Amino acid sequence: MFDEVAGKYDQSFTHSLIGSLQRKQVHAYLDKIIKPGAMGTVLELNAGTGEDALYFARKGWQVLATDISPEMVKEGKRKAGKANLQDLIEFKVADVRDLGKLNLQPKFDLVFSDFGGLNCINQKELCDVSAQLASLLKPGGRFIAVVMPRICLWENAYFIFKFDFKSAFRRNTDQVVKVPVGDKLVDTWYYSPSGFASYFKMFFRNKAMKPIGISVPPSYMEPFFAKHPKLLHFFGTIENLLNKAPAMAGYSDHFLIDFELKSGL
Repeated sequence: MFDEVAGKYDQSFTHSLIGSLQRKQVHAYLDKIIKPGAMGTVLELNAGTGEDALYFARKGWQVLATDISPEMVKEGKRKAGKANLQDLIEFKVADVRDLGKLNLQPKFDLVFSDFGGLNCINQKELCDVSAQLASLLKPGGRFIAVVMPRICLWENAYFIFKFDFKSAFRRNTDQVVKVPVGDKLVDTWYYSPSGFASYFKMFFRNKAMKPIGISVPPSYMEPFFAKHPKLLHFFGTIENLLNKAPAMAGYSDHFLIDFELKSGL
């Protein structure tokens, strides 16, 4: 189903004003943990068109970028070649629930999943993924995910203003939600920060958490804010202040959560 949107994904999200602002916040956090000149290896889950893979490769890291969509992988390979980074990035079609099929060795310094990729799997599958990731990381390795929470204040306000109360609170459930992606509906689960962390606590300890998109709105508001870029810039400035508060993570469009593999595993 993601094959259908692969060709337009960068236009509709990656390079949109809102998408760029939210990704800038993610990369600002990564910049703090990726030391200049340090070499590392990263396994990316749900890599999409490879925008984050390019970021890591430009830092000099070796990247294995995986995605369930062959068309997304194809687009990622094209972008890596265009950027002359194909020697640092390997793309593979893979389902995050079946990483064992890749026969990977425990060699990664970091596992990374951006912008809600892990919202496409349910609670039990998250527990299974936790065990798989623990087996693939080096001692002291990190796992960083950007996840959609169960409450988004922007979304609440947007749909309440439109008198669409069902959509306003659609995230706040343990049950699967059918979310439109292109012409298809994608099974989606939303997680509170503490709830998400609980599925990884056996193998990981939570190091940090921050909101992504607490004052910057969700990407489906792009048509409005494309006409009001100064207003969006203002919200982006406010974001730089509010995203330092971990308590806001459960009320934003996404939250970033940073885990470290427990010692002795």
